[in-house]
Amino acid sequence: MNTKLNGIEVWPGVIGSHRSASRFGWLMGLVFGRRYKNLTDGLWINMPSHNFGIVAWAGELWVGESVSPVAKLTSFANYERLIEDGEVRNVQLFEVCKMSKKRQAAAARWWIKNVLGKDYDSDAFFRLILKAIFGDWFPSAAGKDWKWWCTEGWKDAYKNGAHHDLYHNENPTPLTNIKRWVEGKLRLLS
Repeated sequence: MNTKLNGIEVWPGVIGSHRSASRFGWLMGLVFGRRYKNLTDGLWINMPSHNFGIVAWAGELWVGESVSPVAKLTSFANYERLIEDGEVRNVQLFEVCKMSKKRQAAAARWWIKNVLGKDYDSDAFFRLILKAIFGDWFPSAAGKDWKWWCTEGWKDAYKNGAHHDLYHNENPTPLTNIKRWVEGKLRLLS
């Protein structure tokens, strides 16, 4: 079993982020880039546009990600091809601090059981854009309860599968993971 992604040792429950080379990635950088730069002293162009997690399925490790039209598993080989082709960059992998790998794996199992194969929550985008501009005024989740966008699926996996409210936010974005890293709730793997 391949336990390394982008040369880094991973296990079920590791949370990842990357910057897509697509128009959507550019838009995420435009919307959240200044906040990312202020948090990290990094370039706004490196603001992550997507989150994913590592899951175990059929004896292998996979990238579990909510994308349109439905949440799917991506093999490590295919994901690394995306990196090599420049379609994704600034790949970062995080583990939840002060949490056993057993509990992290419970989050990954919850994601497989509840998110894999479910519709992508594009209904939430309008509200998430308003959140980015004006702040999160509404405590309930944007979008539909039976659909997930990339960060939301992993938020629910940790909240419901590992019984750990990592995000403290019903509408997390890829920037939320960066905030949790800066706060010391996530540890960057290298």
